[in-house]
Amino acid sequence: MPEKKRFDWRAFDRKLIDALDIRQVYEELGITIAPNAQPGVTGWLSCFAMGGEKNPSCAINVGLNGYRGVYTDRAGRTKAMGIRRFIETFCKSRYPSWFVAQRELAKKVGLDKEMPTNLHAGRPLEDYLQICDERLDKYFDIYARKYIKGYPDAEHPNASYEGSISVEGIRLCGGMLADLCGKQVIAFPAWGVHLFESAPNSHVCVPVYSRQLYMGPNVAPAGKVSVGTPSGLMGAFGLEHIKRADIIIKPEGLTDLLTIQTLLGPDTNIAVITNSGGSTERALPREVAPLFEGKKVFILHDADDAGRCGSAIWMNELGMHTSEVGAVELDEGFDARDFVRSIM
Repeated sequence: MPEKKRFDWRAFDRKLIDALDIRQVYEELGITIAPNAQPGVTGWLSCFAMGGEKNPSCAINVGLNGYRGVYTDRAGRTKAMGIRRFIETFCKSRYPSWFVAQRELAKKVGLDKEMPTNLHAGRPLEDYLQICDERLDKYFDIYARKYIKGYPDAEHPNASYEGSISVEGIRLCGGMLADLCGKQVIAFPAWGVHLFESAPNSHVCVPVYSRQLYMGPNVAPAGKVSVGTPSGLMGAFGLEHIKRADIIIKPEGLTDLLTIQTLLGPDTNIAVITNSGGSTERALPREVAPLFEGKKVFILHDADDAGRCGSAIWMNELGMHTSEVGAVELDEGFDARDFVRSIM
């Protein structure tokens, strides 16, 4: 018997967004469009922030482009988000989950008949990532400290990040409380080449209560799990200030990103960013190279084959854009903090 084709939820969501009347959907969700507002050539339509304000400082995209359905707050109170994240953030009393909202939206345009009866069949992992309500933000410090403290034991004596990573560092890197398949995690967003003009294309999730995430009986435990498109730039604070930064440091992974941002704090002219797709990914460095235009860049990777290969890729792609780019190898006797202190 031929294997039954798996339902493509990502393709369905794109089809749903294209079919919906975006303006009508957002108005039904509580958004007020600015008086006499008309969408521009790029599809942005001016509106008031959720909850009301004196002057409209937000916008939704109703155009037929990659931004369609995105809500952006031009005052910077929240990052850009798609309809799903908007519903999860502002409309939980109306829709207890995205699964419920998705079916109700599909009914509006007759696409509910295309959905499988089992709403969990073939779901991508990102559909099970639930960013916690902002009202839970008061608990962030508690959970962040649990992650930092870790659970050292005889086999993992260095499981603690105390002294190297701080709650402030986690916040600066964009960390948010989240639930992934019923497990408490801290999710770090990663953006594509358009950065904050669009919603994050993925999140890298780390467990709060252990150093390993156990996602199922047939899945090997991992220290972190990437949810969504496996490629993007991480380091919210560094990306926000990349244009005014004198120096950019690009470490190999999340732990070094957090360590360096903790050491630098918010009062710095150094931007720290990394990528979410591993040390040797090839497409992203080429796509984002123009963001490094005219900057002095240091690539901090481990002194192993993968680290050296990744450094070579980034240096090759950035070389035509930066004023200076250099590679620094990290080993047991020289870590990221040692290097950062040497250039501060």
